[in-house]
Amino acid sequence: MKNNPSGISGFYRSDENVQHTVRTAVELNENIDPAALRKAVDIAIKRYDYYSVKFVREEGELLHSVLPNDKQIVITEGITPVLLLSEQSNEHALAVNYEGSTVYFDIVHSITDETGILEFIKTTLYYYITEKYKKSFPADGIRTLDDPVTEEERKDPYLDIEPAKEEAPKHNPQAVEPAVQWEEILPGCPVCKTARRMSVPEDEFMEYVKANGGTPAIVMSNLLAKTVFDLCEKLNHPFRTILMKNYRDAVKAPKAHNNVLGNIVLNYTEQMRNMPMDKLCGVTRQMMDHQSSQEYMLNAVKNRLQKEQKILALGDYDAVHEAFQKSSQMNKVFVDLTVSYVHIQRLGALEPYIKSIFTYVDPAASHVLFEVNAVGGNFCITFLQEFAGNALSDGFAEQLRQVGIQATADDEEPLVCPNLKM
Repeated sequence: MKNNPSGISGFYRSDENVQHTVRTAVELNENIDPAALRKAVDIAIKRYDYYSVKFVREEGELLHSVLPNDKQIVITEGITPVLLLSEQSNEHALAVNYEGSTVYFDIVHSITDETGILEFIKTTLYYYITEKYKKSFPADGIRTLDDPVTEEERKDPYLDIEPAKEEAPKHNPQAVEPAVQWEEILPGCPVCKTARRMSVPEDEFMEYVKANGGTPAIVMSNLLAKTVFDLCEKLNHPFRTILMKNYRDAVKAPKAHNNVLGNIVLNYTEQMRNMPMDKLCGVTRQMMDHQSSQEYMLNAVKNRLQKEQKILALGDYDAVHEAFQKSSQMNKVFVDLTVSYVHIQRLGALEPYIKSIFTYVDPAASHVLFEVNAVGGNFCITFLQEFAGNALSDGFAEQLRQVGIQATADDEEPLVCPNLKM
């Protein structure tokens, strides 16, 4: 999209099989009041007018432009999402659903990432709860209409970054080995997109994290790797987890709303199979620290922008779209499992009203996604797979049980994600 480099690839990688969108499900303690929700969304979008947009491609133009959209955000009863960027959504990249006590926030991933949309969600919840209960609450940690929108929020940080001048160095050979063939270690699992929710007590998990010198994302990644070790008698090449990394600080734009994500690659070899957790955390933390330096992340951004510029130089819309499609398919060759962890949400006076926050993203780009939020004393984990079966989620829960942490999981369900109109 013109004037939005940080979102370009996600939009043009979308097709009928892979939709780069995000659905965030927030469960409250009582059934949703539609009138209060309508009022809250209308107020919140005034604060976040940069989410009130539509995508337009003029005849003869190579790319879409992101333009203001003054139509009302669509709110629909029921779990079925509306088609984003279409008449169903008033051409918006954002829409809202509700059913029972749950509100679903859908957005095109090109516009923002989970860190960005959670700010809008928190503001909406603040005005919703204020309206529903006719009470005033302190807004600590929540942006309200009293908090002016800064230029830093609006500006795409990638606009000031020059693409790399030279071809990026080749990846470590370990990182381009073929991905784990899930059908070989999870036999009998039918091909279909599924989701499963799991809750893990925050205090118990964080105590275990601190005791082993890790971080929440690293420990979850390590437990998932141990799950794979248990499922697979021998790894013939490294198993990888890809940790989604927030690059906002690296590009000196901590308040940017855009999709500003990168990757941390953790490689697990057969030699790491029986490592105790504290040693495994030490090894994987070294990998993470190396890839978390500002220089490393800026180089990653520059290299990505260079690749995208080469695609855009093709000069034809269909050719550009096809090239991004091929790029996305290549990613699946070596991605084994992706972990996306935002951070613990502290909602202050609102916390008694909010039970959980779960995130849903199409796993087709990486086979398996492990989405993590934390609110109200629990880590809210969503397992997202391109196949049915609970082997991975049950194995992860068993790893937790062995260290004294009891997870609770819902039944597996068909994955429901919003689609977008290309």
